[in-house]
Amino acid sequence: MLLTPLLLVLGSTPVDQALLDKDYKKAWLLLAPPSVKADSKAQNKWLTESPALRVVQAARASEGKRDFAFCAKAFEVVANRLPELRDDLMTRVLTCARKAKNEKNVRSAATSLLEGPHRDVGLLALAGLTNRDVRKLKKGKKRSEREKSAVTALLAAAGQCDHRWCKASILALASGLAADAEQWKIDERLVKDFSDLLAGKKAWERSRRRLKSEAKRAKGKKRDWLVEFSAPSLLGRAESLLAAHENKGAVEAVQMVLKLTKEPEHHCRAYAAQGRALRKLRKHRDAVKAYGAFQAKKCPGVIGAGVAYGRIFSQSIVDPKPIPQLVKRALKEHPDHRLSDDYLFFLGEFHQRKKKPKAAVEAYEHLAKRYPKGDMAEEAVWRVAWTRYLADDHAGARERLDSFLRQHAGASQHRSADQIRALYWRARLSPKKDRVARYTALVEEHPFTWHGLMGLQRLRNVDLNKAQARFPQSLPARDPSPSLTSDLRFRRGVGLLALGLRPQAVQLLSSIETLSLVESDLEALSDRLIAAGGAHHAVGMLRRLPLWRQAPSPTSGRLWRLAFPLAHKQAVLDAAKSQNVPPALLFGLVREESGFDADVDSWAGARGLSQCMKSTARMVARKHRVAGWSWAKMREPEMNLKVGSLYLAGLLKRFEGAFPLAISSYNAGPGATRRMIKARPGFALDSWVEDLPIRQTRKYVQRVLASAWTYASLYPELGGLDLSNLKIIPLK
Repeated sequence: MLLTPLLLVLGSTPVDQALLDKDYKKAWLLLAPPSVKADSKAQNKWLTESPALRVVQAARASEGKRDFAFCAKAFEVVANRLPELRDDLMTRVLTCARKAKNEKNVRSAATSLLEGPHRDVGLLALAGLTNRDVRKLKKGKKRSEREKSAVTALLAAAGQCDHRWCKASILALASGLAADAEQWKIDERLVKDFSDLLAGKKAWERSRRRLKSEAKRAKGKKRDWLVEFSAPSLLGRAESLLAAHENKGAVEAVQMVLKLTKEPEHHCRAYAAQGRALRKLRKHRDAVKAYGAFQAKKCPGVIGAGVAYGRIFSQSIVDPKPIPQLVKRALKEHPDHRLSDDYLFFLGEFHQRKKKPKAAVEAYEHLAKRYPKGDMAEEAVWRVAWTRYLADDHAGARERLDSFLRQHAGASQHRSADQIRALYWRARLSPKKDRVARYTALVEEHPFTWHGLMGLQRLRNVDLNKAQARFPQSLPARDPSPSLTSDLRFRRGVGLLALGLRPQAVQLLSSIETLSLVESDLEALSDRLIAAGGAHHAVGMLRRLPLWRQAPSPTSGRLWRLAFPLAHKQAVLDAAKSQNVPPALLFGLVREESGFDADVDSWAGARGLSQCMKSTARMVARKHRVAGWSWAKMREPEMNLKVGSLYLAGLLKRFEGAFPLAISSYNAGPGATRRMIKARPGFALDSWVEDLPIRQTRKYVQRVLASAWTYASLYPELGGLDLSNLKIIPLK
């Protein structure tokens, strides 16, 4: 039974408002007569006869009131009534049964999941029961025997998992029992399997404690097996932690490896992982030392290419002097690696910083010629033109831009960021009589880009009548195609959304492949993801489309608004109003920082919607005496936006309302921004942004301000955006 999309208006009923307000008593009174709860027969009748939506709402209300027995019962009734959603709903039965501490119901619900799409959930629940059964026994021969058999059973269960998180979690349970039973030596497979599975922080902490315990027991004894198996295991964990952006944990794992073994191969992998972790933590001096240790050992293998890149990157920040030598060595050792073009790009940037335009042009030209299909080729060509422009060789810059644009003349509707940038600067370098026409074409074709915005500003300096960007119309939603509506994941996701089970709906809907979807299907899928609270999935999916580099079509207006949604609308508006920050600017910043994912942690350790670093958030909270602040609460949208808007407001005040300077400081810090202003006296805004030495900051400023302008254009109710703030550095 597929529930109709009409049921998606969940937030419009008094019941849902009560649930939203966490007024569970009121919600229950609205859902069923008081007699229902006291009379089991009446309760059963109500559960079987009420609409499925109401029963689910009652289950959620009872869960909030900690009546977990009723919660499990209600979800199970609905699961039996809706066969298409049975597996999804049984996961909620399992959750409630576990909270009710009803082992029988837990086992029953977990077993029912083993043959469906949520097998891993069932396996993990049963593994937890196995572990608990053993832990209940007193220490002795009987428990020791049960521990050994339980470890074997858990290893078998881990082998049936479909996903890494399931396998890692079950192995973590097995590790505890194995350590108690002194089976580490026997169960070598256990240690080996840890090598690439324990990427999660909790699993890492648990396994680390076990290893420390074993090391303490082995003190003064020869335990070759501990060294033999724990070093590779720890290396694997370090690499997995890196992939999961747990950089501090990765550094700890590497340090343990370096103490445990002197094996050259292990040391090579350890130094490579250590350098990468330190670079991601922005500890570039320490990263350079780690990368240097790797290269000093003359470690073989393709891993050296990544090490070379990392060292050049960190060296460019710490002390760029050795870069030419490092690049020469890297190209000699890895001439055909995918990172080889990056080496040359770093060399070009080095010479550009040293005000050696000829050497910079040679490096960029060499890159474009040798690696024409590399991901740095287009930017290298652009850099040739830009270097000549900075050297006042405007004729040479025009010539290179013309050649570049001729090469990509057929890509007008799907231009890359570098091609759009070339269009803007070709207009800048044109005679006055041609300039207006070029700016006009740029604004019409690419209005919601940074360079489109800059073109609009320059048009306004010439003729306000011509400075009109073409904005998309808001058209009604289109029906999805039969190929999407027949997709079981879509149907299940819509059904779960209709029942108000938003997290489960997001999980299903976000798993649908989008490459072959037509525009109306993208609309339908994005719309439901946003309704389910998965705006970050919708934004991530849509921003991969080439659509955003061209002018909106008459039919794409709704899609544009889905790609730039008003997610967490009230929280953003409240934060913007309280700190006198333009709402469009805050929406643009949040979209580019987190994609509206309130639970995301960046590889550098920033958290939540506004992606504040811990040290920054703590400083802001203390300075402004933010009540109830804690680092854990930075996952809550309201708290995160409050702190983020406070920080942004402070930066705007510091830089006299200048959007670009405030946004640059938000990414790189106020000190770095002041240094970049000082290093480029008299630069116009567009030139200043284009020449920012930190590539990440340069692109960040462009993305955030373009996104803010898009929000201001799509949603006039936000109050617009005062573009005069873009002129804090004169537009020459």
